[in-house]
Amino acid sequence: MNIVIKNRFILIILFLFIVLQDFAIRIGEFVVPYHFFAILLFISYCFIRYNNLVLTNLKKLYNTKTGKYLTFFIIWIILGVFVSILTGNFIPKSFFSNFLGNFLCSNLFPFLIPALIVPFFIEYKKLCKFLIILYFCVFTLGIIEYIANTYDITFIQNLFSTIVNRVATKTETTRVFVIAYNKFRISGIFQEPGGFAAFIFISLPLVYFLCTSKTMWLKNRVMDYIIKISTLILMPICLIGTQSPINLCFVLIFLGFIFVKKIITIKIKHKAIILLSCLGITALIAIMTINILSLKNIDITDTYLNRIVKVIDTFRSMTLLVAAEPSLATRIGKFSGAFTIALKHPIFGIGFGNIMKEWPNAVLSLPFTITPELFNDAILKRPTAAGVMFWKLSAETGFIGTILFYLFLANIAYTAQKIKKYYTGYLYNLINNLQLSLILYICVSYYIFLQPFMWVYIGLLESMILHYKIFKAKSQIDMINKYKTD
Repeated sequence: MNIVIKNRFILIILFLFIVLQDFAIRIGEFVVPYHFFAILLFISYCFIRYNNLVLTNLKKLYNTKTGKYLTFFIIWIILGVFVSILTGNFIPKSFFSNFLGNFLCSNLFPFLIPALIVPFFIEYKKLCKFLIILYFCVFTLGIIEYIANTYDITFIQNLFSTIVNRVATKTETTRVFVIAYNKFRISGIFQEPGGFAAFIFISLPLVYFLCTSKTMWLKNRVMDYIIKISTLILMPICLIGTQSPINLCFVLIFLGFIFVKKIITIKIKHKAIILLSCLGITALIAIMTINILSLKNIDITDTYLNRIVKVIDTFRSMTLLVAAEPSLATRIGKFSGAFTIALKHPIFGIGFGNIMKEWPNAVLSLPFTITPELFNDAILKRPTAAGVMFWKLSAETGFIGTILFYLFLANIAYTAQKIKKYYTGYLYNLINNLQLSLILYICVSYYIFLQPFMWVYIGLLESMILHYKIFKAKSQIDMINKYKTD
């Protein structure tokens, strides 16, 4: 098999992890994600044909601090399982479903495959080409879905609903998967609009770098320019179309930090002019917004403002918030329920995958009003509890397991900060923006789900770290051999 086919094979694996992360097929009682088959494909080929290379790189990863933290985290999960067995909290079906289906298939393998394989089979420039085409396709599909929903194109609606294992509906009372406030929200290839918005937010540094880079990713100059401009335009349209206020706020805060950083680096005499201009524009927008909201004949029902205003008006009372913004109220209830369990099991947690053992009681005993969705999930014992990684880990692995996991993430970001100065050109920008995406996730992990695409980003960042260390070790060996020869 030649190197071209190897490149395409690995890129197809990464494509399946990023694009098909919410696509699934139902087999009996189980919902099997399509990227599970990507893992089988990878294991059946790479581990058989290149087992020595994979095992060697796995050993190198283990010898790093990142590998040690990951190993300690897995050991802590196993210890927690033994404790849950002894305390009678162990649920075999739930554990194997979460450990094999979620942790291994959706977390660990999407991290290990790019980390161990990419540096040896794929040029990073080809990886950048793959990513920008991927972003273009994902955002285009989001626009197509919005058009299909707006103009009621049944065939495309059914296609999205089927392959993403999503139930599309037009009622306000249902869970917010496609519709909100009688307006269609863009979900694209994700199960719900919030997931798509989180994907855009976490991918923002990479998308901006790829679209504004002077490096040509495609051989044809015209196509390269069209793809870059189109992706850069489609990204904010899709973000607005998701109608996710919290992710929009995250993006605005991030852009604000970037803006402040830019101001710090410019000349002092220009800072005053820019700051005064920005303050003037901000004040003008604020005055216009207040005036618009004060006009009773202006209908803001179908806008972001309506959801934001409702949250501000009702946040003082959980009962009012449940009626005004059930999506946010449900998340608050989930976080509170998971934290209650974590306080009861602070060391080892309830056991990985065993959160449903105490979840109904934890939710139903909360000292405030909960949403109908949260109530139904608790009564029916649906496995949707505390899906956000931070809260789920706190409840299932205790605070120590959560700290180990965040040390694993933080060490990757810290190591990337130390070695990125040795990269130049687009490689420096790539590692810098992968690191920035990781930092963005760490900052908002209390609210955003850790999806497989994020693990791919972390794996790609780790691949560049391992690539540098391997290159550095090889250079030192070459220098020693040259010295001996001389």
